Amino acid sequence: IGCRLIRQAHDIAMIGVLDDNAAALTATRRLLAALPEVLRRARYDVLIHAALTYPLLAYDLVYDRLTATERQAFAQWVIETQVCHYLARNRGRYLKSPGMNLTLGRMLPALKAVLLMAHEDDIGALDDEWAELILFFEASLNAAIGPDGYPEEDTGYGSDFLVMLFRAAEVLRRAGRFNALERCPQLARSGRALLSIIEPWGENLATTGDAGDHFQNRHHILPRLAALTGDRTLVWFMGVLRNGGGGVKL
Repeated sequence: IGCRLIRQAHDIAMIGVLDDNAAALTATRRLLAALPEVLRRARYDVLIHAALTYPLLAYDLVYDRLTATERQAFAQWVIETQVCHYLARNRGRYLKSPGMNLTLGRMLPALKAVLLMAHEDDIGALDDEWAELILFFEASLNAAIGPDGYPEEDTGYGSDFLVMLFRAAEVLRRAGRFNALERCPQLARSGRALLSIIEPWGENLATTGDAGDHFQNRHHILPRLAALTGDRTLVWFMGVLRNGGGGVKL
């Protein structure tokens, strides 16, 4: 239950903000406050596969509804434990496997946390942390995505993490901090590559490894890739994807 709540933190926060729902806002504040203790007591890694992303989104959504003390406590905990401690443990080994799904899953939330929380009260500019994480991000882009746009890992995890990298790239581009398409031009070719991950009879989308068929996540990047490349096939692809009984179907 706790893990599901963490991954739905942004949804709860959005309901609170859009509907001015006091119960949802209270739940979000309690979740953010409880997260450090939840992690300390958990018997397994509840933040695996980039799960910190969702509380970060929730924090951003309810920022103006939090007290200064609540903002400071959450931001300091994130930077100390999920950024600085993370870098201390990984700066000597990240570049050995920058395209691996578990490696990416910890780096991306740390990068977003620095983008979100730099210059907060008592946090500072985080310039050194930013420089390291951008280096990791660029290495992951070029390790996880092959020169023709195909994910280097299998079509399950590989294409799912391609989407996560692309989403982060868009956030950084819109913030004016990093242009991933200049540093990793094969990123723009990934939409055409995703088209090939269709079983020959054209009804189901192939996936391998132990990742589920999360192909609906690709909806978030296909329109942007279509606009970048002028490839109308990607617009069609986005329009025909649907959830089926056994996974995502055309």
